[in-house]
Amino acid sequence: MEKPTKALLPEIFNTKTDEDFAKVIEEAATVYANLIVELVQSFPEKDLPVILFALRSVEEAFAELSPASKVLSDKIGKGLNRQVIVCTTEGEDV
Repeated sequence: MEKPTKALLPEIFNTKTDEDFAKVIEEAATVYANLIVELVQSFPEKDLPVILFALRSVEEAFAELSPASKVLSDKIGKGLNRQVIVCTTEGEDV
């Protein structure tokens, strides 16, 4: 998957309706989630607990670097009531 060449947040803030807002956020989040999954899926499956720990560590570090981004991220997540479902490569829910 190709990396975004421009920031997606301005596009989110330029939406006119709540439905468009949610749609653009979902699309932007999917872009970044797919990029992360594309990288992580090549790692050994048995290391998943360490990978999850590392992802939380990265989240905590980024939140310290930009507390405003953490607050906005939390608001976006709560506003969308987003549920994340993780699947194995065989397609079974984890």
